[in-house]
Amino acid sequence: MRSATIAPAHGTRILIVEDEAIIAEEIQDRLTRMRFQVVGIEASGQSALDAVERARPDLVLMDIRLKGKLDGIDTAAEIRKRANVPVVYMTAHSDPATLQRAKETAPFGYILKPIHERELQITVEMAILRHSLERRLRESELRQSATLGSIGDAVISTDREGRVTYMNPVAEKLTGWSNGDAHLLPAERVLHLVDEQSRTRIESLVDRALETGAVIQLPTATVLIARDGTIIPIDDSAAPIVDIDGNTLGVVVAFHDIRERRRAEAALKKAEDELRQSQKLESIGQLAGGVAHDFNNFLTAINGYCELLLRSGTLTDSNEKMVRQILRAGDRSSQLTAQLLAFSRQQLLSPRVLDLNALLRNAEKLLRRVIGENIQIIVKCAAELPNIKADPVQIEQIIINLAVNARDAMPEGGTLTIETSSFAIAEQLRDTRPAMPPGRYVTLSVSDTGTGMDEATQSRLFEPFFTTKEVGKGTGLGLATVYGIVKQSGGHIYVYSEPGLGSVFRVYLPAVNEVVSPDAVAGSDFAPTGTETILLVEDDHAVRQVASSVLREFGYQVLTARGAAQALEIFQNQVNKIDVLVTDSVMPGKSGPQLAQELTQLNPELPVLFLSGYMDRSLDAIIGTFNRASFLQKPFTLATLARRIRDLLDNGSRTNGDDNGIRTNQN
Repeated sequence: MRSATIAPAHGTRILIVEDEAIIAEEIQDRLTRMRFQVVGIEASGQSALDAVERARPDLVLMDIRLKGKLDGIDTAAEIRKRANVPVVYMTAHSDPATLQRAKETAPFGYILKPIHERELQITVEMAILRHSLERRLRESELRQSATLGSIGDAVISTDREGRVTYMNPVAEKLTGWSNGDAHLLPAERVLHLVDEQSRTRIESLVDRALETGAVIQLPTATVLIARDGTIIPIDDSAAPIVDIDGNTLGVVVAFHDIRERRRAEAALKKAEDELRQSQKLESIGQLAGGVAHDFNNFLTAINGYCELLLRSGTLTDSNEKMVRQILRAGDRSSQLTAQLLAFSRQQLLSPRVLDLNALLRNAEKLLRRVIGENIQIIVKCAAELPNIKADPVQIEQIIINLAVNARDAMPEGGTLTIETSSFAIAEQLRDTRPAMPPGRYVTLSVSDTGTGMDEATQSRLFEPFFTTKEVGKGTGLGLATVYGIVKQSGGHIYVYSEPGLGSVFRVYLPAVNEVVSPDAVAGSDFAPTGTETILLVEDDHAVRQVASSVLREFGYQVLTARGAAQALEIFQNQVNKIDVLVTDSVMPGKSGPQLAQELTQLNPELPVLFLSGYMDRSLDAIIGTFNRASFLQKPFTLATLARRIRDLLDNGSRTNGDDNGIRTNQN
């Protein structure tokens, strides 16, 4: 008996309950772009209850903190009593007391603010999938409860000797016996039941029902061995057939194939596991991004002062060697923070249209030097592969990290296979990969013949600092970096592995119908000078000091401010003297972009250079609103800072590239 397929999540009717109008409208815009239908926005618990009764949504996105008598948790509890509508919580609070109250209402998801679009889509789709699967399970259980003591999906009846007298078509299909072939055969021969684990024969239900005159239920974990050897897990019961005088005439056995129910249970468990893993990685990513941001400020000051000392020409040979050692350590530390930012999806990317095959062929030369001679490398590039849009440096990092991970899994040697292919997901196939929307994808597969992994290892594979290597043999950031780059590039990654059978990593990146972009121009160590006036806004004292010192050394006039308020006061007094604004992006109070918006209203042609230890928005979203703007990731070299400022002053709005891969706005 075929069950109904699960409807796709797109088109799902969603009610938003949020008392902050701006946040509610932003969520509505995101859901609309994802092709969900928003049936209403409510700001209070009572109005939400009325809207549920009126609109009958498929899902409610509920803010926990609501104004009025009913907060979000109380409202969700009332919705649960009145209607079978799943609720997903949205909150900036995750304290134990709130979480415990929320758990008691059995929510279908828990999204921490600020809400990221990808996590919003995943959570909504997982909630809809889970609700659909649970509804199917409940319906299946109701059908079973109505049939266990009477006629079920499959029915076999016997005479008082326990011989088969009738089989319905469902029983024929499951057992593999026709009604004619089974007629008057012993029931236990047709209904071959064994324990699922031990494979020992189950005592005949027919004999027990004949002996006791009672309804007999099968023990749990019982399977039917069909005539052709097929193993079918079933629910089963046997009841005596009696005449009007109470004489036993035979037995009716009713049983039900529970394979579909088990598949539904497995699908539900998988969906819940994926949701929990996504939420866990997101929380770790936020922590990693915050640490990297603060650490990059420290590194900017450390590396900057080292460069100033080296430029001073006053160091002895021995002191110069020590300063260069400090600078090298700072550079290595910046690579570590870059990996943390990549995992937390806050690494600044410079996406371009790429030919993945060409990128893989270029990386192959490096891989053959890195991997070692005891491992055979096979590269297979698919013909007519669509292009992708991504950061070429980061995609190359994915290839190298996955290849090195495969190498480490084959200490005695083996085969490393890297191949590309194209892949398409149709709308009706979304249930097989709930995290991947329909569309065309370019697939990068990296497989090895190494030791493989168990499920426990796979469940933590992409966590930062998790490693199975010996102490000192790995940082545990390689695969975490891969995960972050893939997700930030709009892609997906899946792992297939078993102990002793090797592993396969598959990366899916969205395909594009665009031509390959030209290569960016490389940077240099040249540090141009100038005489213009710079307004430098930086809340970190050490970074502000080193940046102002080097800019003055390069000939610029520098005015410094420790925050937006002080910067605005300076600018208003000297609006015609300031030639460029250099500001930290993330500051207490007003942010760098907010400050830049105010200053460019006074001078629309003011060039703006944003500095930050990490980015929480895309590059285009930051600089796209300004006439002349660029971005520089911390930590940066002094030469890079000087080149970026000079480029903004001299060229304004044009595309450029340097050793950070940053580009200015195009108007």
